[in-house]
Amino acid sequence: MSIPIEQGSNIPMTEYSYSNSPSPFSVAKSYDDGRSVDSVSPIPTNPQAKNRESNTPAYGNGVPATAPNQPGGMGLAPEDEFLLNEADVHAKAVAKPMRLGSLTVMCLIFNRMIGTGIFRTPAVVYSYTQSRDISMAWWALGAVSAIAGILVYMELGLTIPIYRIGGIEVSVPRSGGELNYLKHIFRKPAFFTTCVFGIAFILLGHVAMNAIAFATSVMEASGQINHPNSEAAIRGIAICTAFAACFIHGVWRQGGIILNNILATVKIAILIFMFILGMLATRDDIFPPVSATQFPPTPSRESRASAYTYAEAFLAIIFAFGGFNQANYVIGEVDDPRRRYKWPAFSAVVIVSILYLLVNGAYFAAVPVEYFSAEDPFNVAHRLFLFTLGTISPAWEARAPKLLSAFMAVSSLGNIIVMTYTAARVKQEIAKEGILPFRSLLSRSYPSVRIPIRALWGSKRPTLREDVPLPALVLHFSVSVILILATWRLSTSATYTLLVDLYSYTVDAAFGAFIGFGLLGEVGASRHGNEGVTVGSVVHDGDCGDGDYGRWGAVVGGLPVGGAEGGKGKGGKVFDGDEEVVVDGEGWV
Repeated sequence: MSIPIEQGSNIPMTEYSYSNSPSPFSVAKSYDDGRSVDSVSPIPTNPQAKNRESNTPAYGNGVPATAPNQPGGMGLAPEDEFLLNEADVHAKAVAKPMRLGSLTVMCLIFNRMIGTGIFRTPAVVYSYTQSRDISMAWWALGAVSAIAGILVYMELGLTIPIYRIGGIEVSVPRSGGELNYLKHIFRKPAFFTTCVFGIAFILLGHVAMNAIAFATSVMEASGQINHPNSEAAIRGIAICTAFAACFIHGVWRQGGIILNNILATVKIAILIFMFILGMLATRDDIFPPVSATQFPPTPSRESRASAYTYAEAFLAIIFAFGGFNQANYVIGEVDDPRRRYKWPAFSAVVIVSILYLLVNGAYFAAVPVEYFSAEDPFNVAHRLFLFTLGTISPAWEARAPKLLSAFMAVSSLGNIIVMTYTAARVKQEIAKEGILPFRSLLSRSYPSVRIPIRALWGSKRPTLREDVPLPALVLHFSVSVILILATWRLSTSATYTLLVDLYSYTVDAAFGAFIGFGLLGEVGASRHGNEGVTVGSVVHDGDCGDGDYGRWGAVVGGLPVGGAEGGKGKGGKVFDGDEEVVVDGEGWV
């Protein structure tokens, strides 16, 4: 979060940025010309300093309204100087030209939501409901659930953590996702939610299942799925893929983001292509008609589903719609999140929901009812390609399923890329909480390679240094490899099902339910009922006991490392004594 401060100093505009560094109250300093510093040294304060215009103390603790190491620079309050001396101070804020924009926010959600679920789940849902109409209604209900979910996460992401400065509540969008929300909702006992979520996410927030799905699709697309050593080959490909994803994100941050955006665009194009293919299948003059049993208008008494099967069908749909919260994991890297996160995130979920409904309509229009079976060796998407592209020629009859497998491999690869990018940053935030061994190492970031890729299309935006959570990426890769190898005795399909169930029921379902119950418990409670800490010290909405300083944000020199009240990208004002501080929403990280 950047706070441009217009003062009477020789610096026309100075930004203090809230950074994703090992110390949450680290301060990064940057200027309009793109220059930045790598570290901050506490500057001795002058308690007698006066504002040059009003001859009054510049801030609540008599801190000069000037910037460190600059003529007329801003010093630190005594409390903050002590805390900064005790902390590891490393400025790791993402430079403004390298922050995430609206397109990247949408692509993060596209890549995570669109996985293998839309290819495999429709047949599973129909086998549970035994009705085309009920299946479509369930998919529509899943879309409503996903839209409601992103609305909740938008509110949480832009509101929590909450700080209070002079009676004014200030929201600081911070990376970490559910880690921050659960910690805010369930404050007692101390460290309980942090430990529960942190340990679960480190063990289950991996890419092992997506890597196995990618490797399986690659083997199917190459026609080697029935090879005697296919099981070992799948696990080998999965490990190599996980390493490649961690390597690109660890060496070249911008390259990983570009790859994420490309794969997300391809996945959207695949869904549109599948919908068009299904609609063309209804025309007999393009593809030959398929003689098969029509879908019954209502399920028979013998095949009528029960409440249990309906619940199972809806859970399968929820899994297919999962991933809409990915941008919340890295919201601290979004440039001006109230404008470049809110509407892009909502639009991305709506677009995916509409495409899911259209693709399901294409399945029901082109694929006969007898192929909507969970036991079918081909999933329903394979059947769609067989009954359309497979009818072009005998050669295409063999190529069509392989083409769909290649599309599924691209879909799984996109999941691996985005999950590696976001999960590593969540694990870095978990390490900052101090609950892991080697926390000082795991919470650090290191500079990535500078490659002026924007110059290829004539952009004049500078390529600045980018920091990546390299130790967290190593931890992420290690856990993925351990789980891939630990399930060696299981088949790859059983391994995939096991890992997906563990992640879905724990990270998605359980923690999502805790957040929902916590929000319901706070309905009717006043946001102003909590006691904050005074200006000039480490602050957080609620009770900050001893040892909490390393986990919350800071007020440097009386200024909040955060946004302004009600900031909607337009900024706001914070009054501290006789001094008016203008907080501009344009500079948010």
